[in-house]
Amino acid sequence: MVEFLDVFCVNYPELWIKVDERLLEFGEKMETRELVDVIAHISNQGEGSEKTYNQLEKIFTARINELDAKQTTMCLTAYYNTKHGTEDFFE
Repeated sequence: MVEFLDVFCVNYPELWIKVDERLLEFGEKMETRELVDVIAHISNQGEGSEKTYNQLEKIFTARINELDAKQTTMCLTAYYNTKHGTEDFFE
């Protein structure tokens, strides 16, 4: 669904808020590759709350060994483009 919202540039704030809420609720249960895709699409649209980016940063940090080079690049680009993420995360 997030890919659809990104590709078609859906500007419906209430829907993005719901996506944000679901990520906070179910992010830990999602597969790492799914989270990378989601964060990339959210950042493409400039959406997502600081709380969501912080929560996902914790998940990515814990699962760093599961990321391949492309996923790592996608994840770091998403954080860089939206001006989120801690210095430790980028190191």
